[in-house]
Amino acid sequence: MAGDSIFWIITRVPEAGNLTSDCVVCFINKELDSSRKFINFAILEENEQDSFLIKTLKKQEIPKHENYNKNSDVSEIKIVFIDNGDNKCFVTIENGK
Repeated sequence: MAGDSIFWIITRVPEAGNLTSDCVVCFINKELDSSRKFINFAILEENEQDSFLIKTLKKQEIPKHENYNKNSDVSEIKIVFIDNGDNKCFVTIENGK
């Protein structure tokens, strides 16, 4: 991830490709000013204009790697995301240099 960036993971999307309130939303965002990274879990809420709002349920900071270089704006992460279809998802994150 570089700069001010967001990486989205959306699962349980129907075959038609339309987002619904049943979709699972997880996103990782990196803040440019502090180089902090966060993992967020959210749901989609329908609004009156037939579109969705994203409501964050949980936000957790990802700790910096022990070899973190504050002079570099680029950081690497390895994500394993498992959604087996029940009410739970499993996520592991390894922070790179």
